[in-house]
Amino acid sequence: MTDYRQHYGFSIDPFDIEPDPEFFFPSESHSEALAALLYGINHRKGFALVLGDAGIGKTTLIRRAMRELGPKVRSVFIPQSGIPYEQLLKDILLKLSVPQRGDTKGAMLHDLYGYLIRCLEQDENAAIFLDEAHDISLEVIEEVRLLANLETSKSKLLQLVLAGRPELMEKLRSDVIRQIKQRIVISCRIEAMTDAESRQYIDHRLRIAGSSGAAVFTEKALSMICRLAKGNPLALNILCRNALEAGYALSEKPVSAAAVKMVQHEKDLMPGEAVRKRISAGRHRRLRNTALACLIGAGAALAGFLLGTDGAKRIFPQPRSLELAEQKPFKEEGKTPALPREAAPTEKESPADLSVLPRPSPQEEIHIKNIVAVKKGENLHVLSQQYYGEPNTMFMDRILELNPDITDPNVILVGQKIRIPEITASLLVIESSRGIFKVHIGTFLNREVALQYGDRAAQSGKDVEVVSRKVSQTETWYRVLAGPFAGREEGLDFLDDLTKKELLPFSYSR
Repeated sequence: MTDYRQHYGFSIDPFDIEPDPEFFFPSESHSEALAALLYGINHRKGFALVLGDAGIGKTTLIRRAMRELGPKVRSVFIPQSGIPYEQLLKDILLKLSVPQRGDTKGAMLHDLYGYLIRCLEQDENAAIFLDEAHDISLEVIEEVRLLANLETSKSKLLQLVLAGRPELMEKLRSDVIRQIKQRIVISCRIEAMTDAESRQYIDHRLRIAGSSGAAVFTEKALSMICRLAKGNPLALNILCRNALEAGYALSEKPVSAAAVKMVQHEKDLMPGEAVRKRISAGRHRRLRNTALACLIGAGAALAGFLLGTDGAKRIFPQPRSLELAEQKPFKEEGKTPALPREAAPTEKESPADLSVLPRPSPQEEIHIKNIVAVKKGENLHVLSQQYYGEPNTMFMDRILELNPDITDPNVILVGQKIRIPEITASLLVIESSRGIFKVHIGTFLNREVALQYGDRAAQSGKDVEVVSRKVSQTETWYRVLAGPFAGREEGLDFLDDLTKKELLPFSYSR
């Protein structure tokens, strides 16, 4: 349990940014959208559309709808819709436990149709929820239309829900896919909450966690939080979590408006020494490094939201650089850390002694792409984008492995020198001390996403496991490893095969 949870008497974290149907708050807009979805699915209307800005609660709404639909509706949740159509069909069949008799689109559609007919005969329904649907290409949207053709003369066999940001509607207006618009029967847009609803939202989450808004925040603090968040649930969560960390650091009960001011914007975050100077001498000085790290991480995520950062990047707090008056010089280590020696069973936390691998042999030495001095405003997310072309957690993981001085991915120092590795195939094929080879095929911030990707990768015929990796005192990432392989060449061939099948979530140099 984190310190601020103990300090304020919470049984669980009230402002976790992971979508959780337990915390679903029925604002007027969310309630209408939920009712429309349930009606459309239960009455077999076919296509439904849910629109809303990033952080507005679309994923939480979907998960709540899936829970309320009950066992008679076979629900499938696709968290990232920007994948090839063939892979989408494979994922749907896999999650519905439908045996796949062929890899062609026609064969997979035939398998799905047979399954849906059996569901209809048993008075059952099936619903596919495509989240982040704004990432779907026009070509795939047109292909998705074929799924809507799975029907009898009297009934729609498959219910499809597209959930995404408003730009999804712009795609649907394209003449290229005009036919799909005619099939959308249910369409709803989730709007920002009112000030009164924002207050009720905060109180709702606090009560689930064992408290209430009046006991945790002062009236001025609540007013400031609601004004800054502008009715967006994700922004409310980040602001409240920031403020709780600041309030704990200041030993406040309830949290004051002054604590909210400390975290209202990225520019207001200061090094630990500067924050301590703002705490009066009579206050208890408990501003610990873990609290500061959480402040910085959550603050960066909030700043990203307020500045219009891409929604997919807002789901998890982005690390940021921290400027300090005194900085320890960067020490070059003689040993290069790598991946776990052996992967632990799926969903099992890997032991501490599995955190690093032996130093690569000379022919497998890590190639350094660059050595950079961190500038103000830079973080691992920015460095990954700059040197690899995308902010992939896999790349950030490899940077962490090569830079043991970074003990928390959410805190890097201005002026700190960071080695940027070349992501090569040889780097991804790992040999343990026992001579066993495994391939590192992905790293994810979320365990569920890692497990879902592991399921897809396992279709290649190799064993796949998810290994938890604790990257700080408060954060765990999840690595996906495949193997074992008889030798390095077999591992390299496996990587090539995944790449050809478009199953690898990142690119690498051969």
